[in-house]
Amino acid sequence: MISVSIVGIGMGIPGSETVRAREAICAAEVLVGANRMLDTAQAIRAAQGIGEAEAVELGAPAKVAAFIVDCEARNEDRPGFLSIAVVCSGDTGFYSLAAPLAEKLRASGLEFEIIPGITTVQCLASKIGRPWQDCRLVSAHGRTVNVVGEVLSSPETFFLGGGSEMPDTIARKLVDAGLGFVDMVVGEHLSYPDERIVRGPATEIAETEFSPLAAVWVSHGRLCVPEVEGCIGYPGIHDDQFVRGDVPMTKRDVRAAISARVRPQDDELIIDIGAGTGSVSVELACLNPRARIVAVEERPEACELIRKNRERFGTYNIEVVEGHAPEALEAYPFADTVFIGGSSGELEVILEKYSYDYACRRIVMTGVTLETLTRATAALERLKGQGCVDSYDVTEISVARTRETGSYHLLRAENPVFIIEALVRKVVK
Repeated sequence: MISVSIVGIGMGIPGSETVRAREAICAAEVLVGANRMLDTAQAIRAAQGIGEAEAVELGAPAKVAAFIVDCEARNEDRPGFLSIAVVCSGDTGFYSLAAPLAEKLRASGLEFEIIPGITTVQCLASKIGRPWQDCRLVSAHGRTVNVVGEVLSSPETFFLGGGSEMPDTIARKLVDAGLGFVDMVVGEHLSYPDERIVRGPATEIAETEFSPLAAVWVSHGRLCVPEVEGCIGYPGIHDDQFVRGDVPMTKRDVRAAISARVRPQDDELIIDIGAGTGSVSVELACLNPRARIVAVEERPEACELIRKNRERFGTYNIEVVEGHAPEALEAYPFADTVFIGGSSGELEVILEKYSYDYACRRIVMTGVTLETLTRATAALERLKGQGCVDSYDVTEISVARTRETGSYHLLRAENPVFIIEALVRKVVK
């Protein structure tokens, strides 16, 4: 018979573990885990005057589970229990191997105990005097993350660093998006003798080198101007909230209908071609801060309006690309959704580009003339016959708004707008 404990060892240095974790490590006959965790566990035993336990270096949950199952089979007739402690860094409930390991052990019918530990976010929060119950928790350890989207989603964001995402690379992505002013705290080698805590704006952190054993805390206040705060997260932002200029703008009711078709999801790439003032891009970016919006516009004065509206609404998940489509699209060969608000006469070329050379899942476009509708449907019919488009549909939206005439109110009709949505068959990444 065996007794299994999955133990969070804290910050990876003796003394940062809980009393219960120390007891489990000291009582174990076999320690299982990655090399650094095993070294810490043996040091914990040594600090208590206990000799080394048998150490088995395994990191993958499947291999750890297979080892434990094998131990159970080999010790089935043994009197008493063989005590095994699987040691994990930090806490067992925070991006730990504990969860997948527990699932595999349950599937094998084995019982086990999970013993939590102190994790990096707790440690850093205590050192900078901040509560962390409302902080967005993100693991950037060994994987690429949507840094800008995560930061826009919460006033406070914690990144567990390591691998490809280091504190300086996280800061650089924020700077590139226009968020160089946000406050950052980097905790390096937390709880170790050479611990270092660095504070500063993202612009400064981007120019500083750090160890892979570092965590990042990003803080910011309200990113939008006060008068638009109530618009964030709702479709159909009032037209008067945008900086307008002389550039045509997609109106509120049509924007709401477009948003319902684009449906921005987490980590999606959405390209807005012919973005104008950026009203559609802003609305999509407000609906989901974790979506990445690329606003393509060839007129310099319109690009400046997009930048002003991006700053006004705090929608730094919008990237402004000044150029003519389709040439300006070369850096974006794949998109989840392509929205075409204006094509400067290149409608068919853009449609064919994202059906042959490039790829996307959905194309949504608008038009106000019968000629645009005819060109769009003819192109889609051709692409459908070639097996590039699965289906498409057309919706016509007619909006009328009230105006006062003396003591009466009359409805004044706006120009009808066609919305065409096409599902594209060719999807590659």
